[in-house]
Amino acid sequence: MASSLDSHTRRIEADIFDVATWRDMAQMFQMCPDPDEAIRAWALIAPASLIDERAGAALARFFTSSMPITGRALGKPYHSIALDAADELRSFIAESGDKVTILHWRAFAWMLVLTDQTDEAPHALEMMRTLAMDASSDVPFRMRTDVLRSMSLAWKLLGDEEKSIAGWRLLAGMMHSANWEAPDLNITWRALGGQFKDLNRPDLQLATYPHAIEFALDWREQSRGDPEWWRIREQILNLADRVDPDSLATDATDPLGRPQLLAACDRIESQLPDLGPRDAGLATLIGLVRRALGDAEGARRALNIGAEMHERRIEHRPDSAQLHYQLACARSLAGRVEEAIDAFERAIELGWSDATRSRNDPALVALRDELRFVRLHERIETSRPGSQVLEHPVRLR
Repeated sequence: MASSLDSHTRRIEADIFDVATWRDMAQMFQMCPDPDEAIRAWALIAPASLIDERAGAALARFFTSSMPITGRALGKPYHSIALDAADELRSFIAESGDKVTILHWRAFAWMLVLTDQTDEAPHALEMMRTLAMDASSDVPFRMRTDVLRSMSLAWKLLGDEEKSIAGWRLLAGMMHSANWEAPDLNITWRALGGQFKDLNRPDLQLATYPHAIEFALDWREQSRGDPEWWRIREQILNLADRVDPDSLATDATDPLGRPQLLAACDRIESQLPDLGPRDAGLATLIGLVRRALGDAEGARRALNIGAEMHERRIEHRPDSAQLHYQLACARSLAGRVEEAIDAFERAIELGWSDATRSRNDPALVALRDELRFVRLHERIETSRPGSQVLEHPVRLR
């Protein structure tokens, strides 16, 4: 651990706002079998990195106490340690002027939140927001976004969902204007969708998908394969009926507003002619997003493109039951009911036997009342009672 610690310390001393290195160190200390060593390491790094020895010692106590093993080694309750650290940082912030950094405010705010000092916490969180949004600051972009994420989570813990959502929207705006690498943005957009899900905002959750998909396109081989589009399809289908398009902002500068989302769909759709059949599910995704946004004409166009791409894919694997099932789903979503049932029947002939899956698949809702579809299910359930159910191409998370 010593050599790794030296390397990390040098990187932090060169750039105290290096988010990746701070996270690496936190993970390294969590795996440390010797709690005393972890405490000593934090105590050494925090003062060197955060300018002031007193504030650094407070942060070291706070960070190490947040890990169960090191918290026990300190011999004091976590709450008591956090209170002491908050007192140290409160004094440091009051006395140190321009030595106070965004890192100090973030740590101070979290100590206040976690020790239920709710009178002071809002001011500290507001200072985090102000410093994170200061474009003239020398604080790197990734640190500013990391602070906004931290601030939004803290507001959620305080029970102020409105301010939490406002913070996540600020983060979305910063990401939309950023020049990050695609994998970073894709992961962050998806994580943002999870936060909106927890806050019961299906409209904003849905709004993250076009941006995540758009950035994932640049790194298709690294960030997902064909099954990824199918996983996202399931999530969007589960959201679509809960979203009122009118609930989305109409401000063209809002990355979570309807104009920006439709523009993202346009950009993705323009790339479809250059993609292969393996990306057929992507066209279907765009159609579903457009449908949820109230763009009926655009949805029909994209869903039909998706069905056509699935048809071309089957030309290369005509005996695949899974691909015929996917084609049935794509045609069903495009409103081509009879053709969808034809594809479903062919999937059964090739060995498809997961009746539970196909009976409950939201992509096949348009077929459920069709007599042919009902009879095909009866064929699955009665003709091969001992058959093995094929693995479905959609793996739900």
